[in-house]
Amino acid sequence: MESVGEKLRKAREAKNVSLDQVSRETNIAKRYLQALEEEDVSLFPGDTYAIGFLRNYAEYLGLNPAELITLYKNMRLQEQPVPIEVLLEKKRSFHPFLVAGIGAIILLAVGLFLFLRPMEAKKEKAEVVSRAATKIQYKGLPIEQSFIEGDEIVFSEEIGSVRVAKVSSTVELVGNFGRLVMKQGQESLLDLPGAKQLVKVTCNTLQREGKTSKAVLKFEMVQRTGGAVATEGGRAGTEGSGSAVPVGSVGEGSRLQRPRLVLESPSKAPFTLEIEFTGYCFFRYRVDNSEREERYFRKGETFKIDIQKEIVLGFSNAGALRGRIQGKEIEFGRPGQVGVGILKWVENPGGGSFRLEFVPVY
Repeated sequence: MESVGEKLRKAREAKNVSLDQVSRETNIAKRYLQALEEEDVSLFPGDTYAIGFLRNYAEYLGLNPAELITLYKNMRLQEQPVPIEVLLEKKRSFHPFLVAGIGAIILLAVGLFLFLRPMEAKKEKAEVVSRAATKIQYKGLPIEQSFIEGDEIVFSEEIGSVRVAKVSSTVELVGNFGRLVMKQGQESLLDLPGAKQLVKVTCNTLQREGKTSKAVLKFEMVQRTGGAVATEGGRAGTEGSGSAVPVGSVGEGSRLQRPRLVLESPSKAPFTLEIEFTGYCFFRYRVDNSEREERYFRKGETFKIDIQKEIVLGFSNAGALRGRIQGKEIEFGRPGQVGVGILKWVENPGGGSFRLEFVPVY
């Protein structure tokens, strides 16, 4: 049976990614990833940390976290096997007083173990860093660190503060913008009416240490450009769906870039959009005025949909989308860029034909 380290290494090599790349995308230090693959547990402060990193690494590689954690625990139990000499020792006859003495020693050892075990458990818990919720003042530079429930980031007066309301399998943020629920790897924009800047939030990692759940979040200010950024049904970040990716006005004043030509045709015709995701991305879309759909995609996943007239797209990482229509590739934007656009047919200004264009909205 393959060991924990072998399973991790083979899965990573099968995905053709380096430890440096995994470290960037999971926010786990490279030395810990290497220690997991080499099964060097001495590098971790305790098993709680090792198991937490192992769970995140396994999920990233598409492995079964529960299976690997069981293998890890079995490995730890087998690290100090019983010496073979003890197992093969010949039977001997013992004096009754000697047997009684040994029994007393064993009882004493058991008593000490039961007495000291609670103290040892408390010591292990103490290794997991715990602290009270704090307020952090945003001073113009990006903030990236671990946050727990109750932590608060204070921005300028026009923006107010953002409080971490809940951390579990998702992280919930509340503030003047409303309520926002984010998943690991998701990016969102907080747009507050009247504010000259937007707040970009990135949820890098969600992890549990002991009884405390933590979220590694990054907060940074983004300049507002063009027209006002509106969302479908209200301000960015107010929806319970968990995304602040804006779907804004299609007016020329709000566009950051000019439309991009995809295809030309004598007439409007249905088309099929195929997207391959090269990184983590929250993706929202609405086809031909139907109900809006949204989903969180991971690296390597694909998306395919048939469109009659047009599709509105919203994405948290434009560089993670590799689009294609009838063999023609579509560029949605640069890595890390949050944006919205529309794929639709427009009449050629010269007449006589139609152009399928990607129109950047924001």
